[in-house]
Amino acid sequence: MLGILNAATIGFFLYIGSARSKIPPILNAVNPLFLAENYADPLPQALVLTAVVIGFATQSLSLVYVMFLSKKYHTIEEDKIEKLVEEERKHELDA
Repeated sequence: MLGILNAATIGFFLYIGSARSKIPPILNAVNPLFLAENYADPLPQALVLTAVVIGFATQSLSLVYVMFLSKKYHTIEEDKIEKLVEEERKHELDA
């Protein structure tokens, strides 16, 4: 779900950035005149790059958390993990 939301946000930013033009904002010797109306907005491109990095970091952290849970409880099923955690809490309260 989080990956889908990340991809939708990236697509939205790319759409906004290319609404006026699809020409990248790179100056060259052939066309030294810079008119903002002729070029795509570079800010959404920078935000997309940031969103890609943050999305990768979030998914990596989630994967590490799932790996930790599977190593500790020998399952990744939510119901079984909840029961095991409740049992651990009962043992801690009894002790």
